[in-house]
Amino acid sequence: MLIARITQSPPKSWLKNFISIETLEIRECSQLVSLPEGFKSLSSLQRLTIERCAELDLDIARSEWEGLKHLRFLTIKEIPKLKSLPWDVTSLEELELNECTALTSLPESIGNLTSLKKIVICNCRKLKSLPKGIEKLKLLDSLIITDCPLLRPRSPPETGDDWPQIRHVSDILLKQSSQDLTELWSYGRTGLEKGNTTTLEMQRDLVSKLTHKSF
Repeated sequence: MLIARITQSPPKSWLKNFISIETLEIRECSQLVSLPEGFKSLSSLQRLTIERCAELDLDIARSEWEGLKHLRFLTIKEIPKLKSLPWDVTSLEELELNECTALTSLPESIGNLTSLKKIVICNCRKLKSLPKGIEKLKLLDSLIITDCPLLRPRSPPETGDDWPQIRHVSDILLKQSSQDLTELWSYGRTGLEKGNTTTLEMQRDLVSKLTHKSF
């Protein structure tokens, strides 16, 4: 289902007609300031994309997220008023944040999203750090960080400030705006515990190269 280019929220009774939908896209609603009332009635929703809604403030009507008990995939793209993530959707498996220019932090409560397996953060240039709560996400096996200049220097293994909370993630990918996807870091816990010195030296060389490249 697609909601696009509307100038005001649809009536609450309208959304209740779609409680069985599993996929929803909200796109290019330039005057939408909050999620539609009755949003929480979409109890079967599994995949949600919200993008290019310039006035949308997801801090408003936080309670509307409470009914999304089966939401598994969430993409938020080009939402300039997004500053943090004020909600907990414990069923979430994949989270993508793309070009959210005002996003400065992720909440420590992200650790409550225990089903989360993949996080993608792209071009969120004001995002300062990763929360310690990420270390509680034992199922998280993929972390992709693209064009986030404040995050990249904090992620190198062993020395990065954010490394302790992401060291359990098996696949960490970094990408710079000036190059294609170049490096795949697979820091398996087993490999580190066995003290594979060759692998660690290769990782340190890789980190050094990335750290000294500018965006």
